[in-house]
Amino acid sequence: MDAPKKPPKKNNNFDFIEASAHGYRLLWARRHLVWRMMLPVFVVKLLSFTLILLTGMEENFTRQGLILLPSYFLEGWMLCRLVRLEFNSEASQNDLYAGTAIYALAFTLTSMLQGVILSDRAAIEAFLAPEEPNLGILVALFMMLGFSIWAVRLGWLYIPAVMGQGILDFLRRINGWIISFTLISTWFLCFLPIMVVMVLVEQLLIGIFPLVDGQPTEALQYAGLVFQSAASTLVAVLVTFAVGTGFRAIITGKPLKRT
Repeated sequence: MDAPKKPPKKNNNFDFIEASAHGYRLLWARRHLVWRMMLPVFVVKLLSFTLILLTGMEENFTRQGLILLPSYFLEGWMLCRLVRLEFNSEASQNDLYAGTAIYALAFTLTSMLQGVILSDRAAIEAFLAPEEPNLGILVALFMMLGFSIWAVRLGWLYIPAVMGQGILDFLRRINGWIISFTLISTWFLCFLPIMVVMVLVEQLLIGIFPLVDGQPTEALQYAGLVFQSAASTLVAVLVTFAVGTGFRAIITGKPLKRT
């Protein structure tokens, strides 16, 4: 009788500080290649954001997910190619296709789910601020929060897919709450500097295109879309490098060395 198959060994080799630092180093080392690969993604994403603005669908997240679907696929393809370049040169075309599909599906479902949740604001306000305290609502909120924190890992499954890992096996390996907070921390360290730049650029744009009666002009809106498209794509690349570094440490079992 064959011995039962052992579950994948868990480890805590994902150091989010070192992984984030390595992500920045990779971005700088590959900057020329990244800029070239980002260009078509930036163009498609800018066109998608522009269409959303022109059609007045800024708050219709369900339709936004459909409009942004081509940019999700193109961005996913770019990121998966970068994962193959840095972490698994032996990845097949099928691995790239799988990773791209996972990336596009995750972002599309997130956008559409957000649209469903926010579609009825009156119901949301009544749910969040009931006239009388309701234990059931409190429990439901904690359950939703817990699931949201756990589900964070699903947004990065395109990386192990390109690394040639079985998705279910990899999920078992990272089956814990720590990995969710590690991924959130990694994303935050990658996003924070770019967020600061975004705030500074926003103030600069407002100085160039002043508000009219407290509302942004069309010129300011379109200028903001240009920077939003570039910044969101850059964040995606940086986080992919950082999380890929952490996932590689988990897969190989070799802890990241602090530098």
